[in-house]
Amino acid sequence: MTNYTILQRNVLGSLESDEAQKAFLWACDLKGADRYQYRAEAFARAVDRLGPQVADLIDAAERIFREQKGFGLNADEKADLHRFVMKRHSAYRFPGIKSDYGG
Repeated sequence: MTNYTILQRNVLGSLESDEAQKAFLWACDLKGADRYQYRAEAFARAVDRLGPQVADLIDAAERIFREQKGFGLNADEKADLHRFVMKRHSAYRFPGIKSDYGG
């Protein structure tokens, strides 16, 4: 954490998940990021809230699918679906930026 500014260290310390910290650092590195990283922090906090909810939604959908069809998603497929949803969220929050973020 030594290469980060004091502002970045403070925000990183306040984020609850590793996924949110990665999201914050990714958003800080975007071209045109604001000086005080308000948008990056807001994005990271949204990821912090959204990530577990998406995982719960995927688990519920997988459980229903397994009951109806007799088979479900494996762990890799769940992770891929989670990355896809989070990537779409980053495209929504930062329109016009080709997103390589995937959680």
